[in-house]
Amino acid sequence: MSEPIEIESIARLDIKPGEVLVVRLPQPVTREVAAEIAALLAKKLPAGIETIVTSGDVRLDVVARATP
Repeated sequence: MSEPIEIESIARLDIKPGEVLVVRLPQPVTREVAAEIAALLAKKLPAGIETIVTSGDVRLDVVARATP
């Protein structure tokens, strides 16, 4: 008989075409590995979703331009 698997939490990711999925990996990876991860995710995501893969201590922020 197999043991049950404990799951602490399950999160649902809702992403729409035109949005960007940012994947942050805790360990540094090469550009080739990051590109491979992005390509694998692209096969599973809806069309029109861009994927950015970062690793290590990378932080990305977006500042919106003030409208006049």
